[in-house]
Amino acid sequence: MTQHENKFLITGLTLGLMLALVAYAAIRIWHPDRSPAQSPEAPILKYEGAPEQATSQRAEQGQADASVSRIQLNQKEQTDIGVQTVEVRRRSLQRALMAVAKVDEPETQLASISARIGGRIDKLYLDFTGQQVHRGQTIASLYSPEVFSAAEEYRLSLENRKRLGTDAESLAVSGAEDLVNASRRRLELWGLTTQQLDEIASSAKPQVELPVYSTVSGIVTERKVTQGG
Repeated sequence: MTQHENKFLITGLTLGLMLALVAYAAIRIWHPDRSPAQSPEAPILKYEGAPEQATSQRAEQGQADASVSRIQLNQKEQTDIGVQTVEVRRRSLQRALMAVAKVDEPETQLASISARIGGRIDKLYLDFTGQQVHRGQTIASLYSPEVFSAAEEYRLSLENRKRLGTDAESLAVSGAEDLVNASRRRLELWGLTTQQLDEIASSAKPQVELPVYSTVSGIVTERKVTQGG
């Protein structure tokens, strides 16, 4: 071997040794808890106890599982005992509550219907509690002696004005006209319609029935009068 070849061999060995030292230092820096004998690919083993201990643990687990009773039912048996199953899914839960309670009417929506004058109920059109009524509906017909007297007064005032005619003194005609208007106005305030007033004017002895109208729409919750009362 020549001198040149010896020098080349020594240089190669020196470089190889230096590379090995650099690799060793890098491993110690990056993995200080790993021994030099462990390679990066070497698996890390974990001690889990002796085989006898593992066998004992599996036996205890088997005994615990054996203590749990398991029952399998076919479809008919599930139906007989009332077993029900349902698919698990996300939904809102609702709970029905059954309890004893009392229902009261809202006080702000209660209304009482009364006649504008006293009298006798000749006809009552509300047959039962709970009946639906509408605003403006006739619910009763009332006979009142006061209305009858006022109707007779209105009829006589019309006859008096007609009897005076146009030849009478203007003061007498004006007084008769005022009496007619006052009598008619009083009957209108008691609820008589224009048709009823016309019937009074054309009849010798009018039979006046005062209608009672419903002022609201709603449900009848109580009847305080009866027909004929």
